[in-house]
Amino acid sequence: YQKLLMNASTLADLLDEDMPDLPEDDFQEEEESNVDIFLAFKGGEGEIGENTLWEDEETRSFYENLPNLKEFLPAILFKDSEKKAKEQEAEAESPEDTVEALEEEMSSMELAEAVEEVEAEAQAEAEGDTDSAQAEMSVEDIEKQILGAVEDVDDDTESGSGSSTKMLLEGFLQQLPNCVNREFIDNAGLEFCMNMNNKTNRRKLVRALFTVHRTRIDLLPFYSRLVATLQPCTPDVADDLVAMLKGDFRFHVRKKDQINLESKLKTVRFIGELTKFGVFPKKEALHCLKMLLLDFRHHQIEMACALLESCGRFLYRSPDSHLRTKVLLEQMMRKKQVMHLDERYVTLIENAFYYCNPPEVERAPVKIRPPMHEYIRKLLYKDLSKITTEKVLRQMRKLNWQDEDTCRYAIKCLTRVWNVKYNNVHCVANMLAGLVPYQENVGILIVDGILEEIRLGMEINDPKYNQRRVSAAKYLGELYNYRLVESAVIFKTLYSFVTFGVSLDASVPSPLDPPEHMFRTRLVCVLLDTCGQYFDRGSSKRKLDCFLIYFQRYIWVKKSNPTWTESHPFPIEVDFMVSDTVEALRPKLKLCTSLEEAVKAVEELEQEYRTKYSLPGQPEAQQPAMSQEGLTTITEGEEEVEPSAQDDLSQHVGVLSIQEVDDDDGSDQEEMAYEQDGSQSGSQTESQSQSQHHTGMEHADEGGEE
Repeated sequence: YQKLLMNASTLADLLDEDMPDLPEDDFQEEEESNVDIFLAFKGGEGEIGENTLWEDEETRSFYENLPNLKEFLPAILFKDSEKKAKEQEAEAESPEDTVEALEEEMSSMELAEAVEEVEAEAQAEAEGDTDSAQAEMSVEDIEKQILGAVEDVDDDTESGSGSSTKMLLEGFLQQLPNCVNREFIDNAGLEFCMNMNNKTNRRKLVRALFTVHRTRIDLLPFYSRLVATLQPCTPDVADDLVAMLKGDFRFHVRKKDQINLESKLKTVRFIGELTKFGVFPKKEALHCLKMLLLDFRHHQIEMACALLESCGRFLYRSPDSHLRTKVLLEQMMRKKQVMHLDERYVTLIENAFYYCNPPEVERAPVKIRPPMHEYIRKLLYKDLSKITTEKVLRQMRKLNWQDEDTCRYAIKCLTRVWNVKYNNVHCVANMLAGLVPYQENVGILIVDGILEEIRLGMEINDPKYNQRRVSAAKYLGELYNYRLVESAVIFKTLYSFVTFGVSLDASVPSPLDPPEHMFRTRLVCVLLDTCGQYFDRGSSKRKLDCFLIYFQRYIWVKKSNPTWTESHPFPIEVDFMVSDTVEALRPKLKLCTSLEEAVKAVEELEQEYRTKYSLPGQPEAQQPAMSQEGLTTITEGEEEVEPSAQDDLSQHVGVLSIQEVDDDDGSDQEEMAYEQDGSQSGSQTESQSQSQHHTGMEHADEGGEE
């Protein structure tokens, strides 16, 4: 169908007529393969994708874009290559395999395999003595046999070349294993052609390439590129190397021993790399695979899998070798099902098969967004960085904030800070600080959304949201650094981490904060590492000191839980994380060493503030008179006569709560209010408060201290 479509399109162009609508063909749906064998006629050689020869543009360039050495050399140096090029073109014009012929071959492979096995057994019995003699031979002896023709060099020719050329070649061959990138190997090919291109040196080069160490398989792609680069000028290098690899491969297949596996794998991988460069013919590579499948056991299995992993995908996706490769792959999978193989061999076979023919994976549907939404996401999630903050800010200010849809989506993207790179979270806060003076409601909504996200994370407590929770905590700290929120919001969030849904009784675990979950500790450390360095003086310093006492109690409650045993100890990385955070904020602070010590420190702190601020829970005689707001000590008689006096007391306690951030003593009492409430409320009120002191304001607690 593809050929018909292409020919019809060409004919329509020549006749200057509209091409008629051709019926759709179900060829691809009926085939099990997901590769279009006519792909080369569709997108051209440079197309990159899932069903093309190469995985990416870099791989395609490595195997296809070879330097043209003829541009740097005189024509007399490669006159012999023109005849061989014409011969190769004549061989390439052979007819392609038809589907019917391949189906016949597929059906006859079983019979051919049985016949060859019988013949192999007969030959093994007849040549038993020869095989036993060959088995005693080492790999070095075999290499000497294969290299015999190459080493047969006339002494006169070698002496005539001069000692300087010989020394130059020896240095070149010594540096060849160091050519581990594309530039080095291309320069090596050019250097060889210009300075060392004679028959003797070419044979020595072939020997050096063939005798690459069996563990240096990383050099095989670069050596193959060198051979492919030299082939237009010196085709005998490629021909000799291909002949030697064929001989070595046949020897290993006929030997059928279970030693020297690395040498066997090196040979087949070298064949695979040369195949991808077009140096080793595809039909010969497929014939090698067919030989391995005939005796599919032990080392032959590993050799076949190595060959497929090297060039199997290339052969499977090439139009001229797709059908034949498909037949051999199906033959291999049938053998795997019939034979009782080791699990390791089964894994190797499946990996090789699915590397050549990956299973179809349903792509996730791409969400289509309006152009404005895509532009906002590009600005915030791709372009925003430390050096582009001002540019992104200018573009964000140019948005139509009067449009409800644009405004809502921009606020949504600014709130979902977990979509930004973690190291760029401070850039979002910086950009938002410059945007708030022009769009005040944006700052209020974003702060409220972040506080809601933090609270929702504590209520859900799902590990898949951990990265979101870390990003939200860091974002809140950065908003404080850029004066978009007050210190009261930070401390309320910190206390919510160690009090909301937390059970101090080990016998009654809390579902919101199980004993084995230590993620809230990480959130506290992230928030303190982000903005804790600014709580170093005034009322903020006393607030942080009070919180660290409660934080230590929270950690020791976790540590003392029976969940942690000698076989399942408490995570040591949590201790390191906490000690690093506390040491950076309070280097001289002595940490508690037991749960009893931490509980005692909390009780002493609570008793101190109850006595100092006359909070409920103390005897009447210990409550001092309050005169700040014109109130006096309330007695039981006054309560009976004036029922509204209790309301005055509630108002007075409220005055001593979080709202008195400017008063030193009131700030200390504020910490007691956090511990007793144990909840996070009034985020909208705090957001409205910060909107009145945006960008240019000073911290409220620092202002009070001044």
